[in-house]
Amino acid sequence: MLMQLGNDIKNGQNTDLYPSEKICIINELANGVAHEIKNPLTTTIGLLQLIKERNLEDKLLNQHIDVALEETSKINSIIKELMHISQPSRPDLTFTQIEFVLDEVSLLIDSDAVFNNVTVKRYYQPHLPLAVMDVNQIKRVFINLAVNAINAMPGGGLLEINVTYNQEQKKFKIDFKDNGKGISKTEIKKIFYPFYSDGNEKIGLGLTVSEQLVSKHGGQIKVTSEKGKGSIFTVHLPVVNTN
Repeated sequence: MLMQLGNDIKNGQNTDLYPSEKICIINELANGVAHEIKNPLTTTIGLLQLIKERNLEDKLLNQHIDVALEETSKINSIIKELMHISQPSRPDLTFTQIEFVLDEVSLLIDSDAVFNNVTVKRYYQPHLPLAVMDVNQIKRVFINLAVNAINAMPGGGLLEINVTYNQEQKKFKIDFKDNGKGISKTEIKKIFYPFYSDGNEKIGLGLTVSEQLVSKHGGQIKVTSEKGKGSIFTVHLPVVNTN
């Protein structure tokens, strides 16, 4: 069953599922895959480390082992992501200024932006209220969206992060706008599935995790895009105005 679910997701089928059904499918798939891989991977890492300790003078062998350990470390990171999807922690909610969170995100992505010749600009509506959120979880969402935007502009470009507040809806609206390669209408329906590939590159788990974290906060992520003209990923988050 898990294999069939995985194939459906990979091929973009079942994209008309309700969000709750989609989350159940993803959770079941993630939990099954993570548990099936975790134990043999732990054994493999242990054996590689043991072989290395017993062959310290064989430089070529140790180089190969180091490469193998590096690759298994990547697999281990994926397993942790899958475990996070299948067993998400409850948000640790605190009051915070959303501007401060985005300022920190900008610092964290600065080297990626410079390396890819991407300019990052931030626009904050004046006098934004305090937000109630798990800072680490939402920071992770913002980093994922910002890095995806940077990767969508391999030849350089502009990433605009715009924050506004809707008084009537009591919600933040955070836009991540790029002028990169864009996403077709067909692809938009599939990008939040884990490991979805558009044929050129794998999107991985970032958007899957981000959608789940935002949902846990009572929010949504929406996408508008046009192939060849760029994309806007919009995060809607509820807020609390202490004034």
